[in-house]
Amino acid sequence: MYIDKKDLNLPDGAYGSAALLAVKQNRFPSWALFCFKELSGQAKQGYKPSTAALVCEDAILLHPVASAGGYKGLLIAMESASLKSRTFTDDRGKTYSLNLPEITTKVIAQEDITLFHLANLDP
Repeated sequence: MYIDKKDLNLPDGAYGSAALLAVKQNRFPSWALFCFKELSGQAKQGYKPSTAALVCEDAILLHPVASAGGYKGLLIAMESASLKSRTFTDDRGKTYSLNLPEITTKVIAQEDITLFHLANLDP
């Protein structure tokens, strides 16, 4: 009996590649390592994202892609970030003030989440 890969609920390969790059940059938080094995196992061979992650003290948005009013990616966040605004830093040191959704457990990892911005803090 074989299980289809899509039925395993594994993360998208772009998110895995972003996680690997964030680790190489020493920007992947230790509290988020609970999902690193699954992420790294799905990395796209040879793919390097233009931005690995937006990172703050209690949340990381992997493979952020600009979308209407914010950034979409895989959110790994601690409960302390629930319904808060945080200042995130990208790979080049640029900062963004983003609002986080409600986080109903100690730590989450959720794909295709959009964090909406208040304002770009660097002109």
